[in-house]
Amino acid sequence: MTDVVEVMKRRKGESLYVQAKHIVTTIETFMASADDFITSAHTPSVTLDEKSGQNKPIPHDMRMVSASYAAVDNQRLEAQGRCTNIIFLSC
Repeated sequence: MTDVVEVMKRRKGESLYVQAKHIVTTIETFMASADDFITSAHTPSVTLDEKSGQNKPIPHDMRMVSASYAAVDNQRLEAQGRCTNIIFLSC
């Protein structure tokens, strides 16, 4: 996950760990699919609310944003020739 954190841009309102976890999960789901590009269907549909400890749904518009961030970050990792044990199929 260190490689992902190094190439990603921080977003307001979410911890860096949560952002990185969503990106890694999105890329893993995409790599396991037969799809040609990352979409919101590859993103997590729920997240853990840090205050209540309960799962809460992620709105579709935020899932679209997560998909675009994951696509950009995956391209950055590939361009740098960097692989993680999670994203080995893209390298």
